[in-house]
Amino acid sequence: MATNTRHFKLDTSCPLRRQQGERASAHQHFQRWKELEWCSDEELAADNGIVSAATFARYRTGYKWEERRSLFLARQQQPIHERIYPLPDKTAEAPKARKRRRSDATVTNNGDTLLPPPEPIQMGLTEFSLLYARVVCPGFELDSVTEAMLVEFEALIDGKAGGRLMVNPPPRHSKTTCAILALCWSLLRYPDRGHILISANGRLSAMNCALFKTLFEVAVPAGYGIKTDQKSKLAWAPDWEGGRTQLAASRGAALLGYTGHIVLVDDIVGNIAECESVDVIDTAMRTIGVDIMTRLTRDKAGKGQGLILIAQRLGPNDPTQRMIDRDKGREKAGDKVVPWTVLASPLLNPDNDERARILNDYPASWLVKFPRFGEPGEPVSHQFTKEFAEELEAQMPPTDFAALYKLDCSVDVGYCSWRRSYLVPIEQDDITCRGSFIAIDMNLSGEKGSDTSALVAVGAQDQKAVILGVHELHGHVEDALPQILDYADKYNCHTLGVEKAAGGHYILRSLGNNVAGRTFNVVPLSHEGRSKRNRQAKILGLAASGKVLIRADVPLIETLHQQQRSIALDKKRDRDDYADACNYAVDWVNSHWLSSGFTPGDVRWVGGSGGIAGVTEVTWGRGTHARRPSLAERYKIWD
Repeated sequence: MATNTRHFKLDTSCPLRRQQGERASAHQHFQRWKELEWCSDEELAADNGIVSAATFARYRTGYKWEERRSLFLARQQQPIHERIYPLPDKTAEAPKARKRRRSDATVTNNGDTLLPPPEPIQMGLTEFSLLYARVVCPGFELDSVTEAMLVEFEALIDGKAGGRLMVNPPPRHSKTTCAILALCWSLLRYPDRGHILISANGRLSAMNCALFKTLFEVAVPAGYGIKTDQKSKLAWAPDWEGGRTQLAASRGAALLGYTGHIVLVDDIVGNIAECESVDVIDTAMRTIGVDIMTRLTRDKAGKGQGLILIAQRLGPNDPTQRMIDRDKGREKAGDKVVPWTVLASPLLNPDNDERARILNDYPASWLVKFPRFGEPGEPVSHQFTKEFAEELEAQMPPTDFAALYKLDCSVDVGYCSWRRSYLVPIEQDDITCRGSFIAIDMNLSGEKGSDTSALVAVGAQDQKAVILGVHELHGHVEDALPQILDYADKYNCHTLGVEKAAGGHYILRSLGNNVAGRTFNVVPLSHEGRSKRNRQAKILGLAASGKVLIRADVPLIETLHQQQRSIALDKKRDRDDYADACNYAVDWVNSHWLSSGFTPGDVRWVGGSGGIAGVTEVTWGRGTHARRPSLAERYKIWD
């Protein structure tokens, strides 16, 4: 079979690297040929045991093995400071370049001369990168990940308008270098375009803008450059007629007034800690979903209007996951979804099950692509080793390693402050509670798809908190009130607590503590400025000592455990209504009853109200006391 070398191009500056148009297997054989000290084709075939000597002979000729060996050996004889591949000579005009006449130039009011735009660059992005990448990144190498990124970048930049590309690479895979190369190539290919590069903060924006300018000044044809009247560190423009401003901005920066034919977002969230900030994530999503969308524009060729989002995975609350959840929800609702092309690459080559898992993580309407994968378990890029991956996994938290290097944000691994042993089951026959405290996490809308109201009843027994029931209240407020009354009768409610944050407490107070004709002792539950995870931490000591029991036949035990883990892991987008109400109830019982040794007694609904219409008297028994014998036997709660 003949070897197709039609697209092969040799980069003489790096003869040992895999070249453009070179097959991956042929490059592996070339590296083996070097390890065997440039042996013959027959010796290489004997070492391989599968590929014939004739195939190696075709590789030697088609991929210029001998010339590459000569270049390498000659380079080894040179001093280090002389091993620099010379860039194209700008003093000589390119053969196909259009001659620029002075009469074609436009003279501005201040005397500056604007030349006509240069001819569009003809080479592809991969060839352009092999030629100019070392200007901004001396150690740049073309591997399977960078090659796939460059191919997808070129397809979007040179393709039809309105393209959407998301790249989810592991760290240290030259994504920023590829991004800057792509923007510079786009400007040289379409001189009328304006580009916007968005980074996580101003420092990164200034650095990337400087790299963009440096690369442009080296790659632009002779006679062209950058306008001298712009002194900004974040914006510049080419000095030809119609040259638009090239902007580097940070997350949340104002983009009004700028044109973005191609907008590239490079890691808009800087680290994992920023993903835990609701304000940071909201700002990032507003930048992607609102600010950028108002800047996207088509160029004169009818192309452009493209958005490239480079985002390494950081966790279950990063911008990528927000976009995934949004589009999955729109797919489920039957709404229109704008399809994205996704280039996903973990650090190590995945097996078939891992590939399926990665595919299922994205919406069905998205097109997911992978770079060339090799043997499962080996690094995708030849620049890394398996030992390097093992060292990273041994030193990093499991959740962070899974997100950054496995693209896995769904599995909770590693340390979690909540343990299953914290809820001790107790049989119904062993429960002796005669009164309870009910906590309600009230949802006021009752709309379909929103979080429902959760009700948790907790009693006290033998200086322990006992979770008697976990329930869901359906419907609007007027529908929930009769349900509250039923559970109050079932669990002998002593006190009813409602979270103030949702306004439910004020609604019950506005009814005069009267619920469906019954009068309750209603107390407000306040978050006290604490997060849900901090409120959960208040009961962890009690739970760790085995003093939080739960009725064994409660149907929602598993759901309660799952939500408690979500709170402990600070997963703010997961449902947590049952767990939050449970934490409120256990903390209230611990601080008001267990710490004082008080246990409520029986609850009796007594007819009559002293002649006051609409009021039902509530009578409380003394209860079982441990250290406080002077409690009042009876008191009345009036409307």
